[in-house]
Amino acid sequence: MNPKVEGEKGRLEIKVKAGFLGVKFLPKVVAFASTNFNPKLILSEAGIEYRAFLFTSRIDYSEIEKIDILIWIKTNNIYFIRTNSIITVSLNTNNETELYTSLHYLVEKGCVLSERAEEFYLNKKNKIF
Repeated sequence: MNPKVEGEKGRLEIKVKAGFLGVKFLPKVVAFASTNFNPKLILSEAGIEYRAFLFTSRIDYSEIEKIDILIWIKTNNIYFIRTNSIITVSLNTNNETELYTSLHYLVEKGCVLSERAEEFYLNKKNKIF
Protein backbone atom coordinates (compact mmCIF):
# COMPACT_ATOMS: atom_id res chain seq x y z
CA MET A 1 0.00 0.00 0.00
CA ASN A 2 1.65 3.15 -1.18
CA PRO A 3 0.33 6.33 0.39
CA LYS A 4 -1.99 8.45 -1.70
CA VAL A 5 -0.46 11.85 -2.16
CA GLU A 6 -3.20 14.32 -2.90
CA GLY A 7 -3.48 18.01 -3.61
CA GLU A 8 -0.17 19.70 -4.21
CA LYS A 9 2.47 17.55 -5.82
CA GLY A 10 4.18 15.49 -3.14
CA ARG A 11 1.98 16.78 -0.30
CA LEU A 12 0.50 14.29 2.16
CA GLU A 13 -1.90 15.37 4.91
CA ILE A 14 -2.05 12.87 7.77
CA LYS A 15 -5.12 12.80 10.00
CA VAL A 16 -4.09 13.36 13.62
CA LYS A 17 -6.11 13.51 16.83
CA ALA A 18 -3.65 15.32 19.10
CA GLY A 19 -0.19 16.85 19.12
CA PHE A 20 2.42 16.98 21.87
CA LEU A 21 5.72 18.67 22.63
CA GLY A 22 8.16 16.83 24.84
CA VAL A 23 11.86 16.65 25.62
CA LYS A 24 14.38 13.99 24.64
CA PHE A 25 15.38 12.99 28.17
CA LEU A 26 11.84 12.28 29.43
CA PRO A 27 9.71 9.21 28.65
CA LYS A 28 7.62 9.53 25.50
CA VAL A 29 4.36 9.58 27.44
CA VAL A 30 5.38 12.84 29.17
CA ALA A 31 4.71 16.12 27.35
CA PHE A 32 4.94 19.73 28.48
CA ALA A 33 2.47 21.03 25.88
CA SER A 34 -0.34 19.53 23.83
CA THR A 35 -3.36 20.28 21.71
CA ASN A 36 -6.34 18.36 20.47
CA PHE A 37 -7.81 21.48 18.89
CA ASN A 38 -6.95 21.36 15.20
CA PRO A 39 -3.63 19.48 15.35
CA LYS A 40 -2.03 18.78 12.00
CA LEU A 41 0.71 16.92 10.19
CA ILE A 42 1.53 17.66 6.56
CA LEU A 43 4.45 16.00 4.82
CA SER A 44 5.63 17.65 1.62
CA GLU A 45 8.65 18.20 -0.58
CA ALA A 46 9.42 21.31 1.50
CA GLY A 47 9.49 19.41 4.81
CA ILE A 48 7.22 18.65 7.74
CA GLU A 49 4.50 21.06 8.83
CA TYR A 50 2.85 20.36 12.17
CA ARG A 51 0.72 21.84 14.91
CA ALA A 52 1.44 20.19 18.26
CA PHE A 53 0.54 23.17 20.42
CA LEU A 54 -0.78 26.62 19.47
CA PHE A 55 1.21 27.49 16.38
CA THR A 56 2.00 25.77 13.12
CA SER A 57 5.72 24.99 12.76
CA ARG A 58 7.96 23.47 10.11
CA ILE A 59 10.90 21.08 10.21
CA ASP A 60 13.19 20.29 7.32
CA TYR A 61 13.90 16.58 6.76
CA SER A 62 17.60 17.26 7.37
CA GLU A 63 16.72 18.36 10.94
CA ILE A 64 15.31 14.94 11.83
CA GLU A 65 17.68 12.78 13.85
CA LYS A 66 15.27 9.86 14.12
CA ILE A 67 11.60 8.92 13.85
CA ASP A 68 10.12 6.83 16.66
CA ILE A 69 6.63 5.55 17.43
CA LEU A 70 4.49 4.62 20.41
CA ILE A 71 1.56 2.24 20.05
CA TRP A 72 -0.65 1.97 23.11
CA ILE A 73 -4.36 2.12 24.00
CA LYS A 74 -6.01 4.38 21.37
CA THR A 75 -2.57 5.79 20.67
CA ASN A 76 -0.49 5.53 17.51
CA ASN A 77 2.04 8.30 18.00
CA ILE A 78 4.76 9.30 15.60
CA TYR A 79 7.73 11.05 17.24
CA PHE A 80 10.05 13.46 15.51
CA ILE A 81 13.38 13.56 17.35
CA ARG A 82 15.30 16.53 16.05
CA THR A 83 19.02 17.09 15.67
CA ASN A 84 20.38 19.94 17.80
CA SER A 85 17.20 20.30 19.84
CA ILE A 86 15.97 18.79 23.10
CA ILE A 87 12.35 19.36 22.00
CA THR A 88 10.47 16.40 20.51
CA VAL A 89 7.25 16.57 18.54
CA SER A 90 4.72 13.76 18.62
CA LEU A 91 1.38 13.43 16.91
CA ASN A 92 -1.30 10.83 17.59
CA THR A 93 -2.77 9.39 14.40
CA ASN A 94 -4.95 6.99 16.41
CA ASN A 95 -4.78 4.77 13.34
CA GLU A 96 -2.12 2.26 12.25
CA THR A 97 -2.78 2.93 8.56
CA GLU A 98 -2.10 6.65 8.99
CA LEU A 99 1.00 5.83 11.04
CA TYR A 100 2.27 3.46 8.34
CA THR A 101 1.52 6.02 5.63
CA SER A 102 3.55 8.64 7.51
CA LEU A 103 6.49 6.29 7.99
CA HIS A 104 6.42 5.23 4.34
CA TYR A 105 6.62 8.85 3.18
CA LEU A 106 9.37 9.70 5.68
CA VAL A 107 11.47 6.65 4.72
CA GLU A 108 11.28 7.77 1.09
CA LYS A 109 12.59 11.17 2.20
CA GLY A 110 15.59 9.48 3.82
CA CYS A 111 14.56 9.78 7.47
CA VAL A 112 16.04 7.25 9.91
CA LEU A 113 13.60 5.08 11.86
CA SER A 114 14.14 3.78 15.37
CA GLU A 115 14.20 -0.01 15.83
CA ARG A 116 10.60 0.01 17.03
CA ALA A 117 9.42 2.18 14.11
CA GLU A 118 11.34 0.10 11.58
CA GLU A 119 9.90 -3.15 12.95
CA PHE A 120 6.34 -1.77 12.75
CA TYR A 121 6.96 -0.38 9.25
CA LEU A 122 8.42 -3.62 7.86
CA ASN A 123 5.69 -5.79 9.48
CA LYS A 124 2.95 -3.61 7.97
CA LYS A 125 4.71 -3.47 4.62
CA ASN A 126 5.09 -7.27 4.49
CA LYS A 127 1.40 -7.78 5.33
CA ILE A 128 0.40 -5.44 2.52
CA PHE A 129 2.63 -6.89 -0.21
